[in-house]
Amino acid sequence: MNRVLNRVGIEVRRLRTYPAEYDSLVWFLEYRKIPCVLDVGANEGQFASNLFAAGYTGTIISFEPMPKEHRRLSERAANHPRWRVAPPMALGERSATSEFHVAGNSISSSLLPMESLHLEAAPHSAEVGTIQVTVARLDEVLASILPSGVFLLKIDTQGTEREVIAGSAGVMDRMIGISTELSFAPLYKGQALFSEMFDTINALGFKLADLSPGFRRRRSAQELLQCDALFLRPA
Repeated sequence: MNRVLNRVGIEVRRLRTYPAEYDSLVWFLEYRKIPCVLDVGANEGQFASNLFAAGYTGTIISFEPMPKEHRRLSERAANHPRWRVAPPMALGERSATSEFHVAGNSISSSLLPMESLHLEAAPHSAEVGTIQVTVARLDEVLASILPSGVFLLKIDTQGTEREVIAGSAGVMDRMIGISTELSFAPLYKGQALFSEMFDTINALGFKLADLSPGFRRRRSAQELLQCDALFLRPA
């Protein structure tokens, strides 16, 4: 059918149902034959849904600490054979029970309190309450979740990316890449900014492979506040 339509000047394309940058990430994952992605800070499963829609053929294991979002995440993953959900937990540098700041838009929720710049750029993200969540080191829980094999670590934890990486030290030899949100300006109190994160990840042996723009402050000439960065070990 496509050949017939092409002959009369009609091009048929698949309707994309996910952001275009997922095509690039899937290309890297498939090219490097990375069989598993750890989706840390999964919220309701938006990242995993988009990655599968873009054609990823590996397994995704999602981590999310908030109870309501974890239930929704589990419902979305239930009928997908390659999507698993870890027990409710946040990942960090040390295992503990910690206060978690719940944002009005859910996706901006964090272990860290929000800075005024974040509220100015996204007023709907204002904190609406706090809850207690379990925090674990990845290298202390991974054996029961993914006993063997390599993986890519995706981090979207709203300011605690440094702590997630620090808590992964014991499984760093299994990590092929890191896909993480990085901030150019402080959006959460005490978070590490782009330059520190870039140097930290490079020092672990990962090199920048891809970069895409993220959160902007639109009232200030489109000032870029965050980006999504992909780091991979040299092949």
